[in-house]
Amino acid sequence: MNKSISITIAYTYIFSVFLLLLTFKNELTVFILLQNTIIFLYISYLIFRNFINSGLEIFSLASKITYFRLSISIIILIAAINSTINSNIFDIFYVGKIIIILSTVSLIMDGLDGFIARKYNLVTKFGEIIDQESDNFLMLVISISLYLNKDVGLYIFLIPLYRYTFLASMKKYDWLKRTLPSSQFRKIACVLTIVLMIMSQDVYLDYENTVFLVNLSLFIITFSFSKDIIWLYRNKNAKT
Repeated sequence: MNKSISITIAYTYIFSVFLLLLTFKNELTVFILLQNTIIFLYISYLIFRNFINSGLEIFSLASKITYFRLSISIIILIAAINSTINSNIFDIFYVGKIIIILSTVSLIMDGLDGFIARKYNLVTKFGEIIDQESDNFLMLVISISLYLNKDVGLYIFLIPLYRYTFLASMKKYDWLKRTLPSSQFRKIACVLTIVLMIMSQDVYLDYENTVFLVNLSLFIITFSFSKDIIWLYRNKNAKT
C-alpha cells in the first residue's frame, strides 16, 4: 500500500473519530469506538483491495469524498444499533434528529462526488462501483435503523437487497451483464428512495406515515429495477 493511500485512510479515520466525539458526546465509549474502528478497517480493506486490483494509480478526489461518505454511514449504523440499548443515544440521534442530519449530509456528498468526477474527468469504473456500493450501503444502514428503532418490518431490507440480488443473478444470466443506457430516471429514483427513507426516520412521524413512506420508497426502487431488467431482457439478443 503506497503512502498516499495510508494518509487517506488515516485522515478519514481521524475524521470519523472526530464525528463520533461530536455526535455521541458523553455517550461515546471505548466499545463504540472499537465498533467504528473494526467496521471502518474492514470497509477500507474492501475498497483499497479493489482499487489496487483496478490498476489505477491515483485515488481521486471524487473517490475520497465517497470514502468519507462511507465513514458517515458507519456512524449512522453504530448509532442505530446502540440506540436500541441506550436511551440517551436514542435521544441524541433520533429525538435530536442527528440521524437525519448525518443521512442527509451523506446524500448531499453523493451528488458532490459525482459532480466532481464529471467536471474534472475523474470518471472511472472503480469510482462508479464504489459510488453505487456507497448508495446501497446507506440504504442498508437506514433500513437497519428503521427496523430497529421505528418497528418497520423485515421487508424494508428488500430495498438494499435488490442490488445484491441483481449482482448475484449476473453470474447465472449473461444478459444481465449488458451495459444499461444512461438514465436520469434511475438516478432520480435512487435519490428519491433515499430521501423518503431519511424522512421515515423522524421520531415524531407516526407509524402509519412511516410505513407509507417506506412502502413508497420500496415501490419506487422496485419499479426502477424492474424497468432496467425488462430492458436488459428485451435486448439480450441485440448486438453490443
